[in-house]
Amino acid sequence: MPRTICVFPNDPLQAYHRKGEVKERYFNPLNLFDEVHVISLYDDDAPPEQVQAMAGDAAMFVHCVGAFPGLLQWRSLGYRRRLLRLMQAIRPDVVRAYNALGPGWLAVTTAKRLRVPSVVSLHVSYDDQRTFDPHTIARTSLFFERQCLRQADCVVCVSAYLCDYARKYGARRTEVIYNRVDTQRYHTLARWHVDTLERWNVLTCQPVNVPTCQPANVPTCQRANEDFTVLWVGRFQSQKCPAVVIQAVADLDVRLVMIGDGEQRKAMEVLVKRLEIQDRVTFIPSVPNSEIPRYYRSADVFAIATRYEGFCIPVLEAMAAGLPVVASDVPPIPEILGGTGYVVPNDPAAFRAAIKRLRSDASLRAELGRRARERAESLDASIMEQRERDLYLELIGDLREK
Repeated sequence: MPRTICVFPNDPLQAYHRKGEVKERYFNPLNLFDEVHVISLYDDDAPPEQVQAMAGDAAMFVHCVGAFPGLLQWRSLGYRRRLLRLMQAIRPDVVRAYNALGPGWLAVTTAKRLRVPSVVSLHVSYDDQRTFDPHTIARTSLFFERQCLRQADCVVCVSAYLCDYARKYGARRTEVIYNRVDTQRYHTLARWHVDTLERWNVLTCQPVNVPTCQPANVPTCQRANEDFTVLWVGRFQSQKCPAVVIQAVADLDVRLVMIGDGEQRKAMEVLVKRLEIQDRVTFIPSVPNSEIPRYYRSADVFAIATRYEGFCIPVLEAMAAGLPVVASDVPPIPEILGGTGYVVPNDPAAFRAAIKRLRSDASLRAELGRRARERAESLDASIMEQRERDLYLELIGDLREK
């Protein structure tokens, strides 16, 4: 019998495509399923062929069912009946939701009606979001997350930190499966193998042509007359604190490359001009996921300041690239780093001191980078993908591939 999964994504598929975040087998770990049906809560979305990689080898179907009208709307009952009929026709073996809000509640309650297991992903603590960004979360969220987390057969938390939050709202079972980062993608292009011109092109957002051969096949060389580079990767949203890093490097002899976009970016550009460091700060709105390893491998230190996190993928990407990390001392960042980097208060002086020390001590950078790389390998995407596949097999009671 073919295996089928219904997926309620966190964002429209076209957003994954637009941001370059179409990741291999994201919805279908190790090609476990033969069919992947995406339930898109939008009137229109990306065609399956644009995001096929997320379903791996499975046949992919996208069902646009429109926005959920909410519990108090008179249309809600009819909407839920149509959704139930659609999923009855699909006959999934399992239902997966990638948040615990309205979409997660719809997924879990419909799965319960179908008598199939449901899995909900937690990527952030909504308690943290209510504390730091109350304007970004609806007042009804508390009802949805309580009902969703209580009824889900399993809540997959992207960090151990989130398990306590899930249990607080009644989760019966939690599993920690970290966000997938393929460390091998960061291993094939060693930082010291990029010559000066190619490295300059990467950091100034110019076209690059860098061979992706194994480090053992390329002669190493010392870099000369190059700027010491601090890299930031993250959205310019209220959750993050990019101003802290900008102010930290203002009086240091370093270059800062900031990859990301959002409502704070214009304000950060103004700050850079006010500090008169435009010649040392480069803003890059977005980089395709397939290209991002080159930027990590072309930097010397990774730095990110943030108010709260559920995981923080860029930290693990930087670790996979062998970069020393300076990051905010907020959970779960210390959990991810595992003692391999600096965690400091959200203060420019604290970030400045850590970056300055790393700037002056090449052996310390090398040691922290080596340990970070080893830690990242222990959390490799292949390990997480296997965990996710095994969880699905357990839940659907399928022993064919145990």
